[in-house]
Amino acid sequence: MSKFIIFWSCGSPGCLSLIVSANWFYQLGWHPGYPDIRISIAIYLVYWLLLGTLQGGALFWEFQNRKFAYHWFLTTTTTGFFVMLIHELPLIGMTTTGQGELILLFTLPCLAVLGGLILGVNQFLLIRKCNLINQRLNNLVSVGFIWFTISFLSWAIGFAGILFMSSSFNTPTVWILLVMGGSAMKGWFIQKYLRA
Repeated sequence: MSKFIIFWSCGSPGCLSLIVSANWFYQLGWHPGYPDIRISIAIYLVYWLLLGTLQGGALFWEFQNRKFAYHWFLTTTTTGFFVMLIHELPLIGMTTTGQGELILLFTLPCLAVLGGLILGVNQFLLIRKCNLINQRLNNLVSVGFIWFTISFLSWAIGFAGILFMSSSFNTPTVWILLVMGGSAMKGWFIQKYLRA
């Protein structure tokens, strides 16, 4: 396994671990759908800024393409943050009981399913715009399908990680490994299908 894939796979779990540590240290009791949207906004902003920076840095290191790395940072940070924020907006002013609980039960699965696809589409459009897909690949549709599948799985696993890690500081190691595996899939794709 290459250094790039190892670094890429550690990015999301590392950012999640920082969020969980701060949540535990300050005893916030935060979780997705938290009643105080200001805390959720701050947490999502810190997470996506950190993750976008780490991934952009890894891409610059791998491809030496400053423009691509910068655009990846912008795309990942803004898309991830706004997708998570859109989930929180219907819950403003509601508690996570009664009607708020019903909205949360409906929106969490939607976010877990659709978030990865939305992020995946934006990232794939960026990859195509920068013309980084290997010229030798004839079937762009199958490459796109692989990317969207990986984006969906990576997001769903990472989202489950947020739910489990925010509910308990003593997160089972298996969840950290699953989040690393989900991130590693994207790193593998980037190294396999994009040209340096």
